[in-house]
Amino acid sequence: MKLNKNFYLIRVVDDDEEFLDAVEFILSTDDWKSQSFQSSEDFLRQEASNINAPGCLILDFFMPTKNGLEVQAELKKINPDLPIIFLTGHGELDIAIKAFKNGACDFLQKPVNQKELFAAVENAIKKYDANLDVKIQNSKRHLFNSLTDREKQVFYKLVDLLSAKEISESLGISERTAEGHRSSVMRKLGLRKIRDAITFNQAMKAEDLLPF
Repeated sequence: MKLNKNFYLIRVVDDDEEFLDAVEFILSTDDWKSQSFQSSEDFLRQEASNINAPGCLILDFFMPTKNGLEVQAELKKINPDLPIIFLTGHGELDIAIKAFKNGACDFLQKPVNQKELFAAVENAIKKYDANLDVKIQNSKRHLFNSLTDREKQVFYKLVDLLSAKEISESLGISERTAEGHRSSVMRKLGLRKIRDAITFNQAMKAEDLLPF
């Protein structure tokens, strides 16, 4: 499936202004939107208020105040799902190994080859989308949406701690049918106790506030 490049923002962090301009221009020739930063601090401050923007980060490893691993650690607290492509003019193997162990998506050496940059960005975006798909698949809301309409009704009765008899009376169904729906709800949502429905409902509400 072809990527909708207008949907993504490529962040570029490097203390070399000329290099930033060059990378932004190269990305624009392939229709990518980008935003550049000359300091890691400026990037981290902006990212803290910009976590809803999908995309990836192109990060120079050797920055004046924070190196790439330090920025990577800070970013995990703000936006852990953002893939990182590291840039360096040195290409030390031990740095690359540490970066990959900490979740880096790619590692490119300066001067950057245009085709390699495009391939790295596209790979990072695909990784971002794949991680988001998994996150959504595992979300409480996704599990809840797998329930039938009747099971959803029963779920909310469980949240209110109603017994099978009370559920049957409330929904106008037999107690046996209510018990069957209750068992199905608990199995599909992974609930072990009736009271787990309350916790599940609270978690689902909290997820609805997250920037999926």
